[in-house]
Amino acid sequence: MNRVKSSYSFVFLLSDFTYIKEKWRVLSFAVPIGGRALPILLIPVRFDSFYKLRWKSEVDLIIHAISLLLPVLPKRTVFLFDREFTYPDLMKFIMSKGMYFIIRLKRNVYVNGKPLWKLGPGVYENVFVHKIFANVFVRGYISEGGKKDFYAYVSNLPADMLCWELYRKRMKIEEEEVLGR
Repeated sequence: MNRVKSSYSFVFLLSDFTYIKEKWRVLSFAVPIGGRALPILLIPVRFDSFYKLRWKSEVDLIIHAISLLLPVLPKRTVFLFDREFTYPDLMKFIMSKGMYFIIRLKRNVYVNGKPLWKLGPGVYENVFVHKIFANVFVRGYISEGGKKDFYAYVSNLPADMLCWELYRKRMKIEEEEVLGR
């Protein structure tokens, strides 16, 4: 595993929903290996199915999926999620299992009562965000491919590890067409 900005050694697990037509989405977990994202768990779910399933919400499904993976994952696993996964219950669950998370934040999030977009680039340690205390990394507004977007994430990783390259690992799940789209 590549070492990023520290001597820490972690296993990264990329997570995302992939949308298939208008009726289905697939919750996927993949490991980045050699510039690719190798899927290790895929759970297809119909858009209208949560009321029929034992998981009454999206976060319950994600926690269940992680529970399936826990027996085969090392303790130093880092789950990387996009901004639609900012669930306090998910973050608390991952922390309770001795694991780590990196979750991209939406621009309109508040950190210690301040709007995220008003914070300058850098690392904010042990701040209150999404009903938990964690570290926040702010990159700010950047342009990539002619598109301007705001980039920041919340994590329970040690503050000295936080850098933009950590979150960029998650993008491999989209770049490598995990599901053969």
